[in-house]
Amino acid sequence: MKKKKFCFIIGTRPQFIKFFPLFRQLKKNKINFFTIDTGQHYDYELSKIFTKELEMPNFDYSLKRKSLNSIENLSNQILLLNKVLISECPDFVAVFGDTDSTLNGALTASKLNIPVIHIEAGMRSNDLKMQEEKNRKIVDQLSQIFFCSCKKAIKNLKDEKIVNSNYASRLFNVGDLMLDSIKLIKDKVHSIKKEKNNILLTIHRDESIENKNKLKSIIKELLTLSENYNITFPIHPKTRKRIMELNLIKLLESSKIRIIKPLSYINNIRYLLSSELIITDSGGMQKEAYFLKKPCFTLRNSTEWIETIEEGWNVLVSNNPKNLKKIIQQYKLPKKNKCTYGKGNAAEKIVHILKRLR
Repeated sequence: MKKKKFCFIIGTRPQFIKFFPLFRQLKKNKINFFTIDTGQHYDYELSKIFTKELEMPNFDYSLKRKSLNSIENLSNQILLLNKVLISECPDFVAVFGDTDSTLNGALTASKLNIPVIHIEAGMRSNDLKMQEEKNRKIVDQLSQIFFCSCKKAIKNLKDEKIVNSNYASRLFNVGDLMLDSIKLIKDKVHSIKKEKNNILLTIHRDESIENKNKLKSIIKELLTLSENYNITFPIHPKTRKRIMELNLIKLLESSKIRIIKPLSYINNIRYLLSSELIITDSGGMQKEAYFLKKPCFTLRNSTEWIETIEEGWNVLVSNNPKNLKKIIQQYKLPKKNKCTYGKGNAAEKIVHILKRLR
């Protein structure tokens, strides 16, 4: 019997991290697969550094992002992906999460009648103002196989009638690949002393940085916070560009906030471990903080990682926060210490299922 061929489409920092444990299991089990990097995160610190650091080979196909405009990029990516998929003829196309790369991959595969596998399916913030929420919902509608991070994701798919009785056998709760990644690299993370009042900060989402007044408000809240906390800010290239465009860089440079380049995955985990708490608008950082049991304060109005909120490790402070310092100082650690997103063996479960697909 001919071995099934799988295509994995990746384009952003979190997707490189999610693919890392899966890549190891795919190679271990001699799965026939190839990879495409869409180039969505084209900066070295957000893409190529991960393949080097995590000891993964270069991707089989690396596409060039020709435009920062999402509509132009969508059409360009679909054309490029279409050419690769027609040439390679995979039996399945797998996409991760909720990024533009996820949407582009699912749309292209669907148009070519190639079954779509959605890894991290069923997550919902119930906020359609978020582009990622639109992407998630569209991709789930286009998918045939669903790998979910938790029970609530499965319930979401059933409630939305995306998965009916015909598809129930292709709906799987496998846990979260980012937990796998943390478990795999923990031995490479050199111990670093936890310092009191250390905060790790990341900001990159359009909702946080596009509006000048909103971004200025966030920065002012952070300046107030920096009077009592040591804030380290690995700045995303898009965020730096926007801060420069809006002439807000002087506000930051005159503050006590320490601005550094984007961190590699292993260094990011080191900084997480050394921090007392996290401030972010990133979905991936919310989970990493949760896995490492670090309080997270999320600069968003909603999140798809509802369980981190319900269990008390994550606090939504909105993308236009007020009294951030007071919110942080009044926070209390949760008493329970469980993990909703599996046991760190999601990659093994996924590959076991892929081997049985017909």
